[in-house]
Order: sequence, then structure tokens, then C-alpha cells
Amino acid sequence: MTRNADAESHSIVWWALKNVGALLLIALMAAPLMPHVFDFSPLHFTVFKVLELPMWLSRHIGQALVLTGALSSVFHYYVLKRSNPKLAYPDELTQTVGLFTRVRHPMYASDLVMVTGFWLMAPFIISVPILIVVYVALIKQARIEDAFMAQRYPKQHAQWKERSGLLLPRF
Repeated sequence: MTRNADAESHSIVWWALKNVGALLLIALMAAPLMPHVFDFSPLHFTVFKVLELPMWLSRHIGQALVLTGALSSVFHYYVLKRSNPKLAYPDELTQTVGLFTRVRHPMYASDLVMVTGFWLMAPFIISVPILIVVYVALIKQARIEDAFMAQRYPKQHAQWKERSGLLLPRF
């Protein structure tokens, strides 16, 4: 197996883990609506409960994060598609629009924001390991893609890397 094929197969594994984890978090959001099927009350734990803040606040913050992450992801997908019709193998790096100026993987960063929102809407202890797996999968996926871009566009990527973070902005 070549290095690129190996990286692609690993990327698919991390992509699958990210999506399965996100789907599990979404499914757990329905648990409070079906107490006769799921009884997660002993597993319920959030910073909100520890700080004695109302749970509706957790749900609303979660919804805001999901919406923000989704809109950011769609916007950056549009930016990528507009500047590079061949998304899999673009001719050049997109690095001058939106969060691309400060973050090399704004769509993965948007996914982090979304799954954090899902977690806030399904705040069970059982959700924490799922959230951690999704975070690790997103970071691994971003690193694999970053290595691919560094190999394909060595000079452009090196300059971009100096002024941007992998998932968090560099100022």
C-alpha cells in the first residue's frame, strides 16, 4: 500500500468514527424524550448541574453551537468549492477567505463546535467518552489532511502553517 493510500484509508477510519460518534450524540439527545425506553438520570452530569445552572440553558447553548458550527461548515464548503471545483485534489490552497486565513481546517473546527453543541444537548456521563473519541478523530483527520497538503504544496503550506492553527485560530 502506498503512503497516500495508507493515509486515505486511515482518514476514512477517523471520518467514520467522527460520524458514528456524532450520530450517537444525536441519538442520546432523544433519550430524555423517551424515559420509558432510556433511563439515563443516574448518568446525567454537566458543568451546568455542578454549577446549579438550569438545563434549558445547556440546551440553548448547545443549539447555538450546533447552528454556528453548521453554518460555518456550509460557508467554508462553499468557499472551497468555489475556489477549487476539484475538492479532492485542488490546484491551489484556499487560504484567503473566511477562517482559512487563521485556521487550516475550519470545517473540522466547525465540526468540533457542532459536536460540542450535541453534547450539551445530551449531557450524560456516557456522552463524554463519545465526545472525546469524536475530538480525537477530528484532530487525527485534520493532521492526515494537513500532511497531505504539506506534501502537495510544500512552500504554500509552510507559509500558511506559520500564520494559522490546525483547528484553532492563530493570531
